[in-house]
Amino acid sequence: MDPRAVLILSVFITVAQLKVVSSSCPNRCTGNGICGLHAVCECFHGYIGADCSLRTCPTGRAWSDYATADDVTHGEEECSSRGHCNRDKGLCECDPYHNMFEGSACERLKCPNDCNNRGRCVSMKTLAMMQDPGAIRSDCSSLDVCIDGPCTTANYALCQKTFKYTEPWDAKKIHGCHCDEGFTGFDCSVRTCMQGDDPLTTGQVDEVHLIECKASGGSFTLTFKDETSKSITWDATEIAVKTALSNLATLKSYGDSNAIRVAFNPGPKACGIATANDIQVTFSQMFGGLPLIIPDGSKLQHSSAGVFPLITSQKIQTGTKESDECSNRGFCSRVSGYCTCMDGWGPSDGANGAGIRDDCGHEIVTQTSCPGAPGKMIEHQLCD
Repeated sequence: MDPRAVLILSVFITVAQLKVVSSSCPNRCTGNGICGLHAVCECFHGYIGADCSLRTCPTGRAWSDYATADDVTHGEEECSSRGHCNRDKGLCECDPYHNMFEGSACERLKCPNDCNNRGRCVSMKTLAMMQDPGAIRSDCSSLDVCIDGPCTTANYALCQKTFKYTEPWDAKKIHGCHCDEGFTGFDCSVRTCMQGDDPLTTGQVDEVHLIECKASGGSFTLTFKDETSKSITWDATEIAVKTALSNLATLKSYGDSNAIRVAFNPGPKACGIATANDIQVTFSQMFGGLPLIIPDGSKLQHSSAGVFPLITSQKIQTGTKESDECSNRGFCSRVSGYCTCMDGWGPSDGANGAGIRDDCGHEIVTQTSCPGAPGKMIEHQLCD
């Protein structure tokens, strides 16, 4: 055969083969991939399908799937297995039937009714971080709070008990409502009422915290229920410490009734120099077991060489009075947040006396005269 004819035939066959290879990839991979040697589209990131025409969707830890080994599950899946992937747009359409999931990958549990604008929608991880430590290590000393050798810097958080929820698979997935003060319920739609001590129970005590401070300069702060006071000088008086604590929204006073009582022993200053001074705080408006007052003395100073300033706190008496809505002597309106007291009961001062606390904790004594016995006064007694 003519060599030229052989060459022409060879070129023709090669071109034909290239056309076959090229045309064998559907739609030329839609421009979203490369046609492989075996006529299979190798799609670019974000595309799938025989012709790479379909979009992928964001992935997240699956809400439910099959375990692949002991304690190994909740792998990455499109739309976190709680939605449908719109292949045209590459967007997750979360389960419309229960309307419980949200996020680009349907990876979050929604907060019901957006907490009715009466709370924050937070993850379990965040909620754990927000929890008031409410406790401090009883063995906390200068060795625990010192960051460096000579202890020129102190970190009192090292003595606090903290809550962490970061490792579990659902730490950032499950969300819930953290309600504002005065509201409760899964969606913060329910109002709470004033809580008080049941006046018909006796022999109970208030909660008492003991703060011990040793310093000769600087200042400290006190935190209660996640609210921190303004700076308190080391030589503050009883009145100054009481004022700093009473200004906290978490220690609200009612009328002339004090939320707390503060007493020093043995010295007149908050902190002692040679030995620690005791600051005793008694709660007279909040009942039951309470979270601990958390001190921070990182700004305290001591003039004596080698003496480290330190402030600690502990419970010396746990409150045993009830902290019940309407003091168990009334009914709470979940709409208004006010108590409707039973007959014979009214607002108290927190100690079963008359006051302005809407807690039904005060017994209203009505005196009447018995029929036929003018001037004879009775008090909750039956007439003959």
